[in-house]
Amino acid sequence: MKFCLSLAFLLLLAACGNGPAHNTSSNSANEERDRPARYLQVNYQVRRNLVGRKVVEGEVINTGQFQTWKTVTLRISTEKNEEHADVNYTISESIAPGGKAAFKYKPEGNPERISVAVASATTD
Repeated sequence: MKFCLSLAFLLLLAACGNGPAHNTSSNSANEERDRPARYLQVNYQVRRNLVGRKVVEGEVINTGQFQTWKTVTLRISTEKNEEHADVNYTISESIAPGGKAAFKYKPEGNPERISVAVASATTD
């Protein structure tokens, strides 16, 4: 009797677990479109050129699977002598899933600290 009840319970659990399949790819595509900073990775380095000025060089990598980004805007933040400045730098090159786009920026005033992050991106 216990075996029959256990078997019936397991069959009931198995039947409940096989619900309708959900289309996760459309949800993921919407997730990528709504949160580009989550799927666009910025790798950069700051170096000095021949005349001693700082240069920011790097690349933006599309780690998503669905969206091709047409325009990516980076926010480059600089700090020197406790003065803070933000500059928007736009990469107009399209970045397909798994693709990369290089960038190079020369900040004004040779700042002490520099950081780069994705500000926005569009797919159109």
